[in-house]
Parts: sequence; structure tokens; C-alpha cells
Amino acid sequence: AAYPLALTVDLLYKIWLNFLHSGHATLDAENPGSGELDQLIMVSDILYSPICEEVGMGIFVMREGIREELRSLILDVPELGEKRLYQLAHFLQDYLKHNHDKIPSKAFYEAHHFQALSKLKPDIAAGIIISEALKEHKEDLSPQRVDYLVKISKSNVRKQRIRSLTGNTQSIEVAEKFRDGLRAYKNRDLEKALENFQALASRIGFEEDVEEGFKAQIPLEVWSHLKQEAE
Repeated sequence: AAYPLALTVDLLYKIWLNFLHSGHATLDAENPGSGELDQLIMVSDILYSPICEEVGMGIFVMREGIREELRSLILDVPELGEKRLYQLAHFLQDYLKHNHDKIPSKAFYEAHHFQALSKLKPDIAAGIIISEALKEHKEDLSPQRVDYLVKISKSNVRKQRIRSLTGNTQSIEVAEKFRDGLRAYKNRDLEKALENFQALASRIGFEEDVEEGFKAQIPLEVWSHLKQEAE
């Protein structure tokens, strides 16, 4: 229940059905089960308990400190761990695909779709963040959308487990540094912009025929500094 960004009675009930007695997610969207009354009562007890709050008509969120702690517990249990987070992400994708009539809003769908995508295909999610960051930079848009996408992506990872940019860098972290670098440059803070982009220097290709990774425009002034250092 702590994995989704928000909950509805139907979503929490189907998480219950799929994960209560099972070591893996097996969503049967066509036949979710008859639904025992006591199970529905327990689902409501969770949603209307102090650990959750209602933020919209039938939409609930788990209080952030509790949600973070419960996600950490998933990672700490050997029988669950990262494998269970991937199962939950797959489940969420299937739920969104097969339960259109149960999705309360377009925003609910988009947020959870991106959450599952960032867990299952982080490179694609990072590419979307970078694309949106470039759009924000060029069109002078509000930073809210990019920040929201980053926040959703990072909700898949326990805070103390996020790796730094030295070593095996996660795609979402690359996108986050890219965003921060663009914003610093826009604010005429070249030093901070270079600091962010230099953290990505080992991942920047200076050749035109690079086939892998993201194709994203870096400010020319920053690019020149990085290329000079690389040479």
C-alpha cells in the first residue's frame, strides 16, 4: 500500500488481492475475485486511519514519513526487497491498463504511469525529464512539472540508497543534474552550472555520431568549457 503515490479503495483492494497470499504479482483484471466483506472493511480501515489522508473525492495519500518508512521495510525484508518493488511497478502498469473506469483522474493516471515507468525503464523516464527540462529552459516555463517528475521518479528509491554521481550513476540522477545545470545557467550562475555538468562529464559524448544515450542541447558556453577540459 505504501508503493503507489496515491490510493483509491479499488486500487488498495486489488493490491491486497494480488499480494496478500502471493510471492509475485498476478493481476487478473477481468476477474479480480468476489471480494470478501471483511477485506473491504480492512481496506477502508487503512484509508480512513491516521496514516492516510483524503486529498480528493475517493483519493487518499499515505502520510509521507510513514510511507517512506514502509517502503524502507520492503527493501529490508530479504523475501521482498527490490524484486517486490519491480512486481509492484508491473502491477501498477497492468492496473492502469485494465481499470480505466476506476481511475479517478487523468492526473492520477499520468503520475502513476510515470512512477511505474521510472522503475521499470529508468532510461526512458530520464529522457522525458531531460526533454521537459530543455522545454522549461527554452520556453521559460514554470519548474513545477520537471520537479514533479523528478520527485515521482525518486519515490522508487529509498533516500539513503540513492547512489552518488561518482561510480554507477542512475539515469534519474543524471536527469536531475542536467535540470540543475540548466537552471543555474539560466540564472547566470556559470560556476554552479559547470559544477552540475562536470559531474556528468564522464557521460557526455563530444562526437556527433554517438548512438546511445540522450540527445540534449547543453548551453554553448558550458559545452566549450567541458570540451576544453576533456581535450
